[in-house]
Amino acid sequence: MAVLGALLWICSALLCVGGQLITAAAWEPPYSWYQDLVGHLGNTGCGLFIEPHGGPEFVCSPLHPLMNTTLVLAGLCLIGGTLLLRGLWPQGWAGSASFALMLATGALEALTGLVPENINRTGHALAALNLPVGGIAIFLVSLAVVDWARWIGVFGCLAGGLAVTASMLFTAGQYSAQVLHFGLGPGGMERLAGYPFQLWLLVIGLILCTGPGRAGCRACSRSDAADRRAA
Repeated sequence: MAVLGALLWICSALLCVGGQLITAAAWEPPYSWYQDLVGHLGNTGCGLFIEPHGGPEFVCSPLHPLMNTTLVLAGLCLIGGTLLLRGLWPQGWAGSASFALMLATGALEALTGLVPENINRTGHALAALNLPVGGIAIFLVSLAVVDWARWIGVFGCLAGGLAVTASMLFTAGQYSAQVLHFGLGPGGMERLAGYPFQLWLLVIGLILCTGPGRAGCRACSRSDAADRRAA
C-alpha cells in the first residue's frame, strides 16, 4: 500500500507539471512563462482576459481540456496517495495537521481544474489556495520528522517555506505592486509558489518507494507513539 501511495504522489507531480508543459507548447502566439498564469492554460475561451496586475491579455489555450483534466487527476492522486500513506505518517499535532492539509491541497488542486478561471474567477481563486496550503502541509510534516531524518526534514521545511513565501508575494504582487514579483513576473512567481510542492512530492515519493525509506517512516511512527505513551 505504501508503494502505491508513493507512486500516486509521483504521478500527481508529473501530471501537474507535465500537463502545463504540453498545454503551453500548443499556444500560438507562444505561452509566456513569465507573464501568463497557470490558470490561463485551463482557460476555456479565446479572447482578452483582464488580470488584476495589469491590462487585458489575449488568452487562447487549445489544449485546455488536457490541462484541466490533469489538474483534477493530480489532485485525486494526491488525495489517494496521502490516504494510502496514513500508516507511515508521523504522529503528533504537526503530523495530524499536515495530513489534513495535504488532503485539502489535493481537493483544492482538483477544484482548479473543475472551475476554470474564465468560468468562475472567484471559485478558481479560492481553489488556488492549494499553493499556500500545500506549502504549510509539507512544512509541518517535515517539522515532525526533522529529528530522525534531518536532511529530509530540512529539505521539506525549506520547500514549504519557499512555497508559502512565494504564494504571499504572488498574491500581493497581483493586487498591489508588481515589484513584489522580484523580476520573475506573475507567471514566474506563481510557479515559484507551486513547484517546490511538486518537487517535494517527487522526491519523497521516490524515497518512499524504497524499503529503507518505508522502514524509517514506520520507525518514526512507532517512536512517536511510544513517546506519547511514556508521557
